[in-house]
Amino acid sequence: FGDPTSYAPITNASIDAITPGLGYWTYLGTGFVNTANLLIDVTGPTTKGNFDFGVSFSSSGSIDDDGFNMVANPYPSTIDWDSPSWIKTNVDDAIYIWQADLGQYATYIGGVSTNGGSNLIPSSQGFFMKTNANSPVLQANENIKVAGNPTFIKSSNSLTVGDLFRAKLEGNNFKDEAIIRFAENATMNFDGKFDAVKLYSTKAEVPSIALVTTNKDLSINTLPIDEASISIPVRVKVGVSGNYSLSFEGLSIFDNKACVVFEDLKTGTKTAIQDLGTYQFYMDSYTTAPRFLIHITKNPTLIVDNASCSNVKDGAIEIKNPNKISNWSYIVKDNNGSTVAGNTVSNNTVANLSAGTYQITY
Repeated sequence: FGDPTSYAPITNASIDAITPGLGYWTYLGTGFVNTANLLIDVTGPTTKGNFDFGVSFSSSGSIDDDGFNMVANPYPSTIDWDSPSWIKTNVDDAIYIWQADLGQYATYIGGVSTNGGSNLIPSSQGFFMKTNANSPVLQANENIKVAGNPTFIKSSNSLTVGDLFRAKLEGNNFKDEAIIRFAENATMNFDGKFDAVKLYSTKAEVPSIALVTTNKDLSINTLPIDEASISIPVRVKVGVSGNYSLSFEGLSIFDNKACVVFEDLKTGTKTAIQDLGTYQFYMDSYTTAPRFLIHITKNPTLIVDNASCSNVKDGAIEIKNPNKISNWSYIVKDNNGSTVAGNTVSNNTVANLSAGTYQITY
């Protein structure tokens, strides 16, 4: 798509009737790119009541490529992808909408979006969804309708929901983004209820970013909250060699909880991501392997038993290292700056402490 000569023109309104619920790639306007508002008249009966999208699943041997269906909102009103009134069987929870202004896909799943995605789908908006096994079902009814009239997806206002942080790639006058999120019941593997695969732009000049897990490229990667140490490969693809930049939003979720390090595998540099700011780098167009790593290491857990009285030394601090790595150590200092304990073992209890303020360095 993007090339007007590759589109099949409508020749007869009666013969070339639009099928409700089926998605179409359309070229609108004049010139190579035009996302300005256009007025289009449609005729025919409105869709109401129960609706079966008739989605399918075909296996080619690669689950990453199988199951994509391009459907559309058949109703004359906005619908909510998160409505509990949908009937979804063997269907992933993510939806993908082509975002023409960015030349990227907008992705939405479970309250989180990239590139302006949303759970609210305007009337007649086309979108991709993914089935994941044989005999899939996607059925709608009147209860998925919502009030309001959102615009078609073509702008770049992104949602920020929950414990997540956002990686933003910019360069060659384009941009893209990916999200790392943490949730209960999430796993390190791909999960259709939490994760969204990466649909890369087909425009060569548009750079793309993806998070890699279990050999899958993701636009939204949801990870388990209790995982102690995680390293996430970051793949950046560019069709034009040149200078690009990476920046991050939402890093406050790691305050006093974890150490986050950004590693550039090409240069060998490692930087605390909170100190990174905007990272400038040169990227060759032929690079396909993940260029970066994001290392997330949880802080030690502290369990404090207060002293029973200010003059009694029966307080204690139990230090637990959740990462179970051997080259870990700590130092405990009192309010005067004097060292009261230090060790290199994974778990330890510092006892016989009087009431007061203590500083722990690890």
